[in-house]
Amino acid sequence: MTAMPLTALAQTDTAGALVDAAARGDTARVQQLLDAGASVRQHDARQRTALLAATAGNHLAVARLLVEKGADVNAQDDKRDSAFLLAGASGYTDIVRLTLAAGADVKSTNRYGGTALIPACHHGHVETV
Repeated sequence: MTAMPLTALAQTDTAGALVDAAARGDTARVQQLLDAGASVRQHDARQRTALLAATAGNHLAVARLLVEKGADVNAQDDKRDSAFLLAGASGYTDIVRLTLAAGADVKSTNRYGGTALIPACHHGHVETV
């Protein structure tokens, strides 16, 4: 077995910590990790970025912070979900607006080939539509 370089290990640990803090909606911890050098472009083993994790919990303040720090609103996880697609499907209108303002690709598709509009309509998220 090959040992993981220390820098790669540190990046992996930081990515996991950032994604976890974002998933919990812990804005202070997310800021602390970013100040310590964590990258908003890092992802966990499932390819989830911190922005996608924050979106899953509808943590608008964390999502806004991450977008302000340059998070990629079009980054997709291993299921091809992005923050924009997940927010649209979940009816998280404020995060939909945030990601659109930051350049979300409205034509991006999920693993089923659908855009954010399809699940938003299906789930009755009228304001999102």
